Amino acid sequence: MEEISFRIATKKDQDFIRQLSASVFSIFGHYDEILTDWFLHPGVITVIGSRNGPPVAFAMLQIGEKETWNGSIGELLAIAVIPEHQRQGVGRALLNYMEDLALRFRLSAIHLHTGKDNLPAQYLFERAGYKIAGAERSYYPKGQSAVKMVKRLNS
Repeated sequence: MEEISFRIATKKDQDFIRQLSASVFSIFGHYDEILTDWFLHPGVITVIGSRNGPPVAFAMLQIGEKETWNGSIGELLAIAVIPEHQRQGVGRALLNYMEDLALRFRLSAIHLHTGKDNLPAQYLFERAGYKIAGAERSYYPKGQSAVKMVKRLNS
């Protein structure tokens, strides 16, 4: 398997984030626009995953929850992998990297939302130790429901 490297995203990555978001999240809404806005937010850290140079994935971590701005809990806003690179360990490696990053910011937990019908994502998160903590109807702009998942981090 090719080595995966990670780096903090820069403005140069904005088009990659927009295009991948449009590709993998369009069923939920205009996430190519939404995630571009989040990318520009100062409280959000975006990480790019690459294989032999070209980017193949990204993830966004907000330091503090959106709803409460609780500074000890982070929110994984997005994690996306180019379809040709899915199910090859890229998403899991990127998730591990984001959890390590959260620990560096002294976060005690990460929560996230994923589509109720997105069973591959739920499986990825469950295998990584995330637990279902609830459900939200009509969570996404196009009306789909989501499950909320949480993981306590060990420092």
